[in-house]
Amino acid sequence: MTPHFAPWTPAQLHTGDYDTDLRLFGIIPLPDQQGEPGFIRDVLGNRTRCSFSPSFGAYDGQVFGHPGPADHFASPLEWIGVLKSVLTAPGPAWRALEVGAHWAPWLVATAALARQRGLAGLRLHGIESDATHASHMRQHFLDNGLDPDAHALLHAPVSPAAVRGGTDGPEAVPFGDLLAHEPVWDLVHMDVQGLEAELCQTAAPLLDARVRWLVIGTHSRRIEGDLVDLLYRHGWMLDHEKPCWFRLDRRLPTLADMVLSDGTQIWWNPRLVATSPDLLDIAADDPRLRLGSGAERAQGRIRVNAARGATVLFGPYVALDAGQWLARLVLSPGAWTGQARLDIAVAGGSRISAAESLDFARLDRWSGGPALRFTLDRAAEAAELRLHAQPGLHAEILGVEFHRVGSRPD
Repeated sequence: MTPHFAPWTPAQLHTGDYDTDLRLFGIIPLPDQQGEPGFIRDVLGNRTRCSFSPSFGAYDGQVFGHPGPADHFASPLEWIGVLKSVLTAPGPAWRALEVGAHWAPWLVATAALARQRGLAGLRLHGIESDATHASHMRQHFLDNGLDPDAHALLHAPVSPAAVRGGTDGPEAVPFGDLLAHEPVWDLVHMDVQGLEAELCQTAAPLLDARVRWLVIGTHSRRIEGDLVDLLYRHGWMLDHEKPCWFRLDRRLPTLADMVLSDGTQIWWNPRLVATSPDLLDIAADDPRLRLGSGAERAQGRIRVNAARGATVLFGPYVALDAGQWLARLVLSPGAWTGQARLDIAVAGGSRISAAESLDFARLDRWSGGPALRFTLDRAAEAAELRLHAQPGLHAEILGVEFHRVGSRPD
């Protein structure tokens, strides 16, 4: 008899990200773009030269959609941290620092995301110790319409304190000196191959005072523990983490040398990151979400089993400023079946701002649920999302979200 095993639970199969955060990728519209020989295109339309890494050759000419496990250079977890840093940025400028930048993928990615949100005055700083990689950084800017000379791209090592980088190499730049270049950083991304805890330790007061979000690539379990201890004591909040994967091998001299795959930690600073009015998250048990025939609340979810056509969900009647918005119906992972119509109504339901017919069986699980983009020419006092089910719709709803994705067009 073949034994039956229960499915893996999140605690047993730890990816570091969560379905409730994977839905954020739906904010990024999928572009209609063609592949280009010699380049990889990501979901933002950015171009990355295959020559930047030996592993990129396998993706030559490919166009990537929303980040997933097979992304060409980073996990969904890292993308989630970067995306949250942009969504919670107060503006009007966007300020980012990439330490150990290589070709500066995150500076270019956040520049595109910031432009989508209407953030102006990009101030991008990158530092890379390897001369070839530093040249890739400049080239990547040029390939994606950014002037490298308008930003601060440095070829130098970074250090906890002022030291020489080597006899013939550039002088090392103390991490604290880098942080002093801006009064506040919306994002600091760090991938420094083993120095991450030491850098954060020596510059902790500046991190506390000036940095909103930290996305850190980790390179040993000890470093991960040191970072958790340090940033916890300094009041930071750990949003996500995935430990590095390593195999103990006593033939290797250090724990960092035993790492097979880097880890990631995502931290935010509660002294500088406040709840953003651009992000409204309405849970399923919120009474502002009203239910019609065929829907019921159970265990913190809204279960829809529509035997006939009906409006099964409407609300939450929230006030939204003028601008470009995305509304999402957040679904629980699992089997979604049936058809429905989703729309956004304002002014007491008399004006429809967006509408779409949906086949739930065809929805992308990575998106977290269906979403509608809409533009408000003026502020709305009671915006509602409405789900009109056809007979046979089955789904579990976790809540409703509204995300501001841009300012009102002139």
